[in-house]
Amino acid sequence: MLVLAMKTKYRLLLILILTSVIACFFLYSPKYKKLSGLSEFWNKNHYCIPLKIVQFSQGNIPQIEVQIEDKTISCKVDLGSDSGIILPKEVIESLRNKNFIHKEHFFGARGRSYESDVYELPEIRVGKVKIFPMRAEEKNEEFVKDGVLQEGKQEIKEDHLGRIGRCVFKPFNLFLDCDHFAMVICDSLNTLKEQGYPINSFVEVPLLLDRGTIDFEVMTEAGPLRCMLDSGCTWNVLNKDFDSVDQNHMLIDFNNLHGKPPEFNPQNEDLLVYDVKDIWKTNAFQINGEEFGPVEFVKIKSPLGLDAILGMEFIESHLIFIDFRNEKIYFSKLPEERSLFTRTYDFIENGIKKFQGK
Repeated sequence: MLVLAMKTKYRLLLILILTSVIACFFLYSPKYKKLSGLSEFWNKNHYCIPLKIVQFSQGNIPQIEVQIEDKTISCKVDLGSDSGIILPKEVIESLRNKNFIHKEHFFGARGRSYESDVYELPEIRVGKVKIFPMRAEEKNEEFVKDGVLQEGKQEIKEDHLGRIGRCVFKPFNLFLDCDHFAMVICDSLNTLKEQGYPINSFVEVPLLLDRGTIDFEVMTEAGPLRCMLDSGCTWNVLNKDFDSVDQNHMLIDFNNLHGKPPEFNPQNEDLLVYDVKDIWKTNAFQINGEEFGPVEFVKIKSPLGLDAILGMEFIESHLIFIDFRNEKIYFSKLPEERSLFTRTYDFIENGIKKFQGK
């Protein structure tokens, strides 16, 4: 495990992790039957559960710790994936309590089809939250390899890492402050305000959940653009061709990512076209009229039917609150004066101030 004393940006590594774009979209959601050990963070009306980002991967993907049985597993947080948890084969094999369900077929950004064994686990623990049952997928190493567009000279093996998808967080709301190594499962913006965040700076925009991904629309100098928020992707990626009316390269319906190789790719070949030096820059990047530009994207042509991905390149420099329940998403630039935050992040280690019953 790579231990970092402080967050490091890996621009020189030139790694684009696309695995989350399509990582095993399970047609299942875990049952949240019980929340345990939350007396400090939870009551009937309000909750605020801190999750510490223990470090960032070589692709700059945030990692949190997940407890399964007697094991603590470091997992990449992949909000582009609708899976529960994805674990290395050796971890799956070491678990005592698991039930095999089936083999899952899914597509990747290269237009190729993959499969993985899927199991049901009695429970997992994420911070103070116990979730049960939870589906776990065995990591497909070929899929992981295909998700890297360009490796750096200082490639570091991360075979031991798991991956945790957005369906773990969707029953709640999620706040991201990667600059402070923090994620918070939180009920509302008002609760964040109680913790010292300047919520007046947040810009609200509708959260588009019609295809299950965390999508929203922005306005660029070339026109409207539907973006998918993906913490499992290093760079911002543009798949839409603004120079063409027909997006003929988008062959796979994003609502139907399961199945065997389609008719257009019977040999399961690599159909992804890209050049990591081919960059599209838009000076205008407006979220509900508020300017967040300029923003740069790596241009690709993937068979997947998606317009654009906002990866960690964007996420790391913004505060983001995802309100799944009310289908809204909020963005704020990081304050230039860090003293605007009235609280420090010792609550990640020592707990958060208790809520009073209302």
